[in-house]
Amino acid sequence: MDNVAQPSIVLRPLKFTDFPQVLLWNQDIQFCEANGWSLNQDEERLFRWWGMFVNNTSNDFFRIGIEWDQKLIGYVDFAEVNNGGAEIGIAIGDSTLWQRGLGKEALSQALEFGSKNYAIHSYRAETELSNVRAQNLLIRAGFKKIKQTDSTIFYKVTL
Repeated sequence: MDNVAQPSIVLRPLKFTDFPQVLLWNQDIQFCEANGWSLNQDEERLFRWWGMFVNNTSNDFFRIGIEWDQKLIGYVDFAEVNNGGAEIGIAIGDSTLWQRGLGKEALSQALEFGSKNYAIHSYRAETELSNVRAQNLLIRAGFKKIKQTDSTIFYKVTL
């Protein structure tokens, strides 16, 4: 049997044509709980919200898409981008794709992207206390826990 390579992750700009995927994520209970989304949001409101990221003009926040097998499967956020630092967040939208290494590959590419394109060398991240998968992902990527509250864990890494 031949070994067939899995398609690679591609980071790319978001598009309005991605919106049908966003609607599906909005119906995924596990995704919504893990990412702080309200389940089954109003479609028009969600479309306007998505449009803010597609047309983003902010200098200190931007969101890029994670594509796999020619389909948008998630996104990476870069927030509070300044002085070589940023907060990073990652979400794989379809919970049936979790535990396949896609988030790990996307995070690795995102850290490289931020470093190369925005001279970011220090990253912060946070996860809900209940989101063990995200915590493990950050730790495997070299992030160190710096603080914990009753509901949130904060991490940092310097490249």
